[in-house]
Amino acid sequence: MWIHKNTFAIGGLENVGYAPMQDQLLVLSTQGEGIFDCIKGEKIARYESQGDWWR
Repeated sequence: MWIHKNTFAIGGLENVGYAPMQDQLLVLSTQGEGIFDCIKGEKIARYESQGDWWR
């Protein structure tokens, strides 16, 4: 069963990923990277983009 924890605005969303057996979500956007805790519904870290290194 899904339980809504929080809502975040992600401008320029590029990719979303996770590792098996982990409770964290990695989000890549044109503005940078974010790591989210899916259990608590919190943003753990935010890194500004230093160019388009992942393209």
